[in-house]
Parts: sequence; C-alpha cells; structure tokens
Amino acid sequence: MRVLIIGGSGFLGTELVRQATAAGWETAATYCSRPGRLPGASWHRLDLRAPGHVDEVLAAVAPGAVINARSGGSDWAVTADGSIRVAMAAAQRGCRLVHVSSDAVFSGSRVHYDETCLPDPVTPYGAAKATAETAVRLLAPTAAVARTSLIIGGAEPTPPCPGPSTSASTAASHRGMSAHGCAEPGSSSAPGRAKGEPGSPKGRCRDTAPPALRSENVQAGRYGPAWTS
Repeated sequence: MRVLIIGGSGFLGTELVRQATAAGWETAATYCSRPGRLPGASWHRLDLRAPGHVDEVLAAVAPGAVINARSGGSDWAVTADGSIRVAMAAAQRGCRLVHVSSDAVFSGSRVHYDETCLPDPVTPYGAAKATAETAVRLLAPTAAVARTSLIIGGAEPTPPCPGPSTSASTAASHRGMSAHGCAEPGSSSAPGRAKGEPGSPKGRCRDTAPPALRSENVQAGRYGPAWTS
C-alpha cells in the first residue's frame, strides 16, 4: 500500500511516517519548509496555498491513501482552503482520505461531546478547522475525519512556509499566538492546556472568521455533524 502523509515533517506527521514505514507501507510525505529526517519515506515539497500544487504531488506519488495531518494554525489559506484542495484532489483520484481535525471546532462549553455535536468554534483556528471538516465531508463522503485532542510533546513547531504569502498571522500562529495576541489551541503559549484541549472560553480570541462561519450560523444547522474515526 502506498500512503501520502501531508504534513509529514510536523509533530504528528513524523509519528505517522514512522508507523507507516514500520508497517511496511510505501510511504511518501510532504513538507513545506524542510523535509523530515526519518528514513524510508520519499519527501515532496508542498505548499497548500498554491493552486494546483496538491494535484502535482498526488500525480507524482499516486497514493492509495492520503492522510492530511498538516497544521496551519489560524492561517485560513492553509487550514481551510488547503484542506479543501486536498479533499478535491483525493476525491478526483479515488484515494482514501483521512482528515485530521481538532476539538477546537467546539467552544468547550459542554462537558461531553460526541460525533453528533455541531461545531461552535470561538477562535479563528477552530472556525478554519470546522470549515475544513464540512468541505471534506461534502467532497469526499467516504473520508475519515479524526478530531484529535491532547497531542502533546515534541520540540519546536514546524516554521511557516517561506514566500510572499506568509503573513503576520501565519508567523504568529507558529509562535503559538494568533495575530490578536491570544494563545492558539495546542500551543505552548496556552498555559494549563495540552494540545487540542478546549479549555475555558475565558480569554479566547474573538471570532474573526467570516460571518457565515460564526457560531450562530453553525448552531442554525449550516454545518452538519462530523464524525470521528
């Protein structure tokens, strides 16, 4: 089996590459700023913000399965639009898609969540993740969507892709802060919370997502429930 791990140079992606190669799978992985160091995988540079780049990589690799573990923080072009490009490319080629999401799609106002709960994001990162989930389920109905939580450990985050489209918001998100100075979910700058933990709504950044993606529209049913694999 040939698998393509998007975001393979990141923290989660590195572990996925390690396990895929250990299982004997033919493994390809992508990076944006620098390739990973694990042997046994072929590495391909990929900028999810560039139209057509995903198609080029999938055409070169020809995978049977694609795992999107790329973390773009609150950068809408990577986290939302990039995930849409991956879903479209995977669906066009008939690849099995696993999309890694986050419990940041929820506000944290409930004690327990299950797969039927509608997203109600309160951060730009959560709104981008909720949008990505919705697009994945529409474009690739057989995809598995995994909402992760408590992914902890590792060293420094993968730096943002170089280039003219790297914004202040992107650079800030990779320091664990949003462009508004608030700690992003899962960053080392968010005291008392492990990666992906909803935590308390207090002190959260205001929702700067487009109006169609705000909580009132989510609760009105414009997002369907996602499911977790």
